[in-house]
Amino acid sequence: MRTTGNREAVTLLFLFQYKATDFVVPGDGKLEITFTPKDGGEPVKYNVFDFEGTGGVALAMYNTDKVGEKDGVRWVGRIG
Repeated sequence: MRTTGNREAVTLLFLFQYKATDFVVPGDGKLEITFTPKDGGEPVKYNVFDFEGTGGVALAMYNTDKVGEKDGVRWVGRIG
């Protein structure tokens, strides 16, 4: 099995992306991402970046882990 190159992998992940949310960061501040389980488990929180000065842009995206289906993340690793 051949491993995809970085450029191919990025292109494939973009093609299989379900939804993304992006926004302009207006200035100084902390960018965080949080996953909150439906079962009441402990949320998982990541500090993504600490913006200083002029701000920038932020993007969050997701895909699912549908085993055996061509639109799932695991399928991307099987290409090639």
